[in-house]
Amino acid sequence: MKNIQYFKLCALAALLVAGITGCSKPKAEKTSVEGSWTGFDAARPAEVCKVTITGNQLEYRGAQTNDWCTGIFVLNETVQPMQMDLTVQGPPQIAGRMMLLIYEQQGDEMKVAGAEPGAPVRPVNFSPSQQTRVWSFKRD
Repeated sequence: MKNIQYFKLCALAALLVAGITGCSKPKAEKTSVEGSWTGFDAARPAEVCKVTITGNQLEYRGAQTNDWCTGIFVLNETVQPMQMDLTVQGPPQIAGRMMLLIYEQQGDEMKVAGAEPGAPVRPVNFSPSQQTRVWSFKRD
């Protein structure tokens, strides 16, 4: 009898932990954003840019030497379009600012729209504007 109560208590604890951590929900298979990507900024389609994503770290290199950014990010894949919150680590003049982005990925192609670092509003679509940069990438 004691063993059955102990088993029930352990099972309940395991269910609670799984619920808290999100492990109890089956996860849909998703394509990872990790890897090397080559693309262009919609405002400058003739200029090549590159993004390398490793874990939760991102490195962006534009065609111009002063067009670069590094940071760490958190993804929200439960909304459409999916969201990325990037905390900029470099360059120094914008380090510590948050960059709010949206993205969509289909296989080895990804489109990203981002507000300027520190802007309080996330883009709602993939239309370039003075407040929003839009990039298109293909996985290397």
